[in-house]
Amino acid sequence: GDGAFIPAAELDYPDGNTFVSMDFDSSGGVDISDISRMLNWMFLGGSSPACQDAMDFNADERLNIADGISGLNYLFLGGPPPAGIGCKSYS
Repeated sequence: GDGAFIPAAELDYPDGNTFVSMDFDSSGGVDISDISRMLNWMFLGGSSPACQDAMDFNADERLNIADGISGLNYLFLGGPPPAGIGCKSYS
């Protein structure tokens, strides 16, 4: 990948999820701004996403730096796509 915007229609979710993993700004796809906003939210107190679970890129049910790294790997190095497991809020 070259980090370009990837429309939601190009992301394959076999369980039929209705949100887009890593789509922080609800633009309908994933790009570098989504990962930047996620890291800002996690580490600098920025605004939170509408669906926190959408930020769990690797579906390990934890929100941490690994999700940002996985997102960057997907966008720029051809890594695996977002796992997408549903929408729930983490406390």
